[in-house]
Amino acid sequence: MAELRLQGASLQRISRSINYLREALPADQAWHTKTLVTDGRDVFALYGPGETLSVGRHTRGQRVFEVFLGDLAEELTRAGTLLGIGDNIDVDPNVQAGSPVIRDTRIPTKLISDLLAEGVPAARITSMYPGVTEAGVRAAREFERQLAAV
Repeated sequence: MAELRLQGASLQRISRSINYLREALPADQAWHTKTLVTDGRDVFALYGPGETLSVGRHTRGQRVFEVFLGDLAEELTRAGTLLGIGDNIDVDPNVQAGSPVIRDTRIPTKLISDLLAEGVPAARITSMYPGVTEAGVRAAREFERQLAAV
């Protein structure tokens, strides 16, 4: 409940939301198994796969996408391996919040790709970031290119 309050939901709105869930959910769906989220104005219950229930306005329909970040990190790592760039790219939740980086650095692949797009030569990038190799620059460019194509 504290997290909902920090995000701007009033205690009254949270209380009304919980009471609504208690009354409205079918008997096979216990209210306390739902996850509540807020946009600061309304409180929503994660109702089913990809769907929320506005427990403040009692309406269904707002669509959401649920992604477990651990699964995403694994997918990115697998993609890098399949592309043959996995030896140069790391995805670690403890490094740059899980953003893909050049292996053994904290340099995001997106940064390298952006520098290349701005016309910065690979040799200049490797001199700006000594831990980044030419192979790392190529891998970052290819990784971001493939990611953008998805």
